[in-house]
Amino acid sequence: MNSDPGLAVGFHAFGGVDFEGTFFVDTEIDDDYVGFVFSYQDNSHFYTVMWKKKTQTYWQAMPFRAVAEPGIQLKLVTSATGPGQMMRNALWHTGDTPNQVRLLWRDPKNAGWKEKVAYRWLLLHRPKIGLIRLRIFEGENMVADSGNIFDSKLKGGRLGVFCFSQEAIIWSDLVYRCNEAVPSAIYQELPRQLQSMTEVDTTRANEIIQVGRRRAGDFPAATGPQMQADQPPQEEEEEEVVAE
Repeated sequence: MNSDPGLAVGFHAFGGVDFEGTFFVDTEIDDDYVGFVFSYQDNSHFYTVMWKKKTQTYWQAMPFRAVAEPGIQLKLVTSATGPGQMMRNALWHTGDTPNQVRLLWRDPKNAGWKEKVAYRWLLLHRPKIGLIRLRIFEGENMVADSGNIFDSKLKGGRLGVFCFSQEAIIWSDLVYRCNEAVPSAIYQELPRQLQSMTEVDTTRANEIIQVGRRRAGDFPAATGPQMQADQPPQEEEEEEVVAE
């Protein structure tokens, strides 16, 4: 089912945060974008992680020809126009679009997601030092690690889920935690100047490594809401369409 990009975001805003979740595409139909957003400030300013299954040129060539490549992409959205055709095509396009979207990182494997497979993401965002770290797991296997990405454009905001023209997505076990510290392994990779601005997280040792070994049943129902792409969001969520 072809559609414009859409978001469902929570009401609470965060600075430093650990954000985890699982998504599952429950259909063999279509090959479009599924993902999530963080540091959401409004419908023109947010970060998004979006995963395309196959290469595809967007079916509306105006205002420019947008080509989506397979694989996981981390994008900074700072749209000068806001929701509309330009922002829509910029989100679809794998690459930079001036005054719209900047591609911060792309998984070099260019591997698309697989239908009827559960993927779990672990996002670490520390706006104070501009640090973003993303890992995605399929079962116990890590399928992607962004490494330490640095961008200080957005200083925090709301969390949510994202889809673009893909149906039958189920997001589940969404878990967040306010956190300004970083795991020891990441701390050791930071430049000294940034090390002096943060501290080592000793409360969840090796969590960033072990998350892939956790099962859906490990998460309490109270912290694990579920949302489906072709159903309305729950009451506590706010849904926004970011393009027309």
